[in-house]
Amino acid sequence: MARLPMPRVRIDEAARLTRTEGIDEALGAVARDAVELLGSAKFSRVRECGSPDRTRRFVDLSHSGARRWCGMAGCGNRRKAGRHRHRKKDPQPSPA
Repeated sequence: MARLPMPRVRIDEAARLTRTEGIDEALGAVARDAVELLGSAKFSRVRECGSPDRTRRFVDLSHSGARRWCGMAGCGNRRKAGRHRHRKKDPQPSPA
């Protein structure tokens, strides 16, 4: 798959970027990226997202190498907000 043609990209008259690719070109680009990652030092930093409902993998490029989420905007933020709500929840009902 990595030997398939590269996706074609061009700029139209309105200076918009357009891609003229089919599924083969898209799969070829993904396959080339995978081959490059497998052969690089970054491969040791591939992680699985810590969210229980995700199976997404990502390359942890953080300084410490301890990132747990595929992205803080989605998975990490939801998890942190949920833990915060759980900690702040009053386990005892207030006296009326």
